[in-house]
Amino acid sequence: MHLGEWWASAALAPELSALPQAEVQDWVAAFDHLQALRLAHQIGDHAAPAPNRIDVAALDAVAAQSLKAALNAVRTLQQRLALDYLR
Repeated sequence: MHLGEWWASAALAPELSALPQAEVQDWVAAFDHLQALRLAHQIGDHAAPAPNRIDVAALDAVAAQSLKAALNAVRTLQQRLALDYLR
């Protein structure tokens, strides 16, 4: 089980049950993808001055498209949180 799956199933289970499960799954997948990308970068470049900064131009087309999809899922989560908690 990925950390994102655990978080979604354990920490917020009652709150998440009211949300569309497809959205929740997208958010968990985005979290998992971003963490995997970040950790792979850290493993590959130990001397990087900014270990969490990814050079998007260096990504292949598939990785760039996956990153874009993950960031879109993060944006929808931010918008939902803003609607739910900033009113």
